[in-house]
Amino acid sequence: MIDGFLGAAVRSINVDAFEDEYDKSKVIEVEAVEVNNLEERIELLAQITKTAALSTPIRQKAVEVTAHCKNEDKYCMAEAIFNFAKRAATFREEYQEQFFDPRLYVRKHDRLKVADCDDFSSLISSLSLASGVGVGEDRIIWRITGHSNQPSHIFPLLPVGNGQYLALDATLDSPIGTDVSQIDQQLIADFPLN
Repeated sequence: MIDGFLGAAVRSINVDAFEDEYDKSKVIEVEAVEVNNLEERIELLAQITKTAALSTPIRQKAVEVTAHCKNEDKYCMAEAIFNFAKRAATFREEYQEQFFDPRLYVRKHDRLKVADCDDFSSLISSLSLASGVGVGEDRIIWRITGHSNQPSHIFPLLPVGNGQYLALDATLDSPIGTDVSQIDQQLIADFPLN
């Protein structure tokens, strides 16, 4: 959850850039970044997501997860990525405004196993971008929802063709396509990931 939009966001970085003398599976560099508003927070999450989408671990996992999808079937890719994300991590509420690099969820050893809505959004979006979904004119949209004009949740909408978007909210026990802004939360903003 986005627990308000002021304060510090902590992100894990440079997962692939370790010193030779350290065991790669044990060392994670962490950087604290202060954000002043919701826009800065979302921009930081977008930067983490786009950087991860270009990395070898995310690209390899995207190919592995979507290998069964034929003819670049975007719905199939979205469903495969959603199912992977649901298996890879268990939902947990926001903890100290942290963003975790999506690469930490695809590691073979010592991978993260819990995620909040920010983490799931970044993981799903980075895998989608690495698969070619959301690249070009039909962009991934991050939907920010909440109550009383206060943001409290984020999830991705993936373009699946013909102007259609599919909600991939891995924090829910609901099926793929469930959009909480249509059920019980107020739509605060849509952020196109470009």
